[in-house]
Amino acid sequence: MPLLAELCLITALGQAPVPPPPTNATVVAPPPSQATITKVEDDGLLQHAYFGAVIPFAPDLGVDDLWIKTGLNLKGKQVTYGSWETKVLRAGRQEKDLQRAATLARLIPDTLMPRLREVFQGSSLWQLGGSGDYRFEGRIVDANVPNTASKLVFGWLGGKENLENVTWDMKLVDAATGETVMAFHHRMVKVNTLGSLEASLRDWTMAFPERLAARLR
Repeated sequence: MPLLAELCLITALGQAPVPPPPTNATVVAPPPSQATITKVEDDGLLQHAYFGAVIPFAPDLGVDDLWIKTGLNLKGKQVTYGSWETKVLRAGRQEKDLQRAATLARLIPDTLMPRLREVFQGSSLWQLGGSGDYRFEGRIVDANVPNTASKLVFGWLGGKENLENVTWDMKLVDAATGETVMAFHHRMVKVNTLGSLEASLRDWTMAFPERLAARLR
């Protein structure tokens, strides 16, 4: 039946005509899944799939690669956190490196999270486990404990592979949508032969929350 005749018949029967579907309807694509995000950087250690999107990283706040969603405000919000995972991505690492990664996967959050909770006190609530507005997650993606001989002989001449180092990811995720609203990728290299990597990490975990809180205020 022609469209005009169909509209006349519907009107005669006392029913409102149904408008035809729009021809310029916009199809909204679903957000990318981790399986479809293949971009990697930093020799394969920075995997954008972990963050659920291709992130426009840049050095900031003493972090090698950092991104904060525009307009993010944690005031009055509740942030939960838990244990970190160890996912060493670089091939050829030895058992000593894997053990070091597992140790640092406990050390970094054990020092960082209490400091974040302290710095954001009175603005947002950070707690271990439970439910909240956001989840703070992290993982170790590489750790290297060089042999003592190569460390003494080559040092900086051989690059970071001859110095103890650790690389990790962190992200702040919207608990309701699963969207990453902050993303971090950072490497720390022990450059002082008299100090320890743990001491450098503790210094960083004390300083970074202050810088982050100042940015988000």
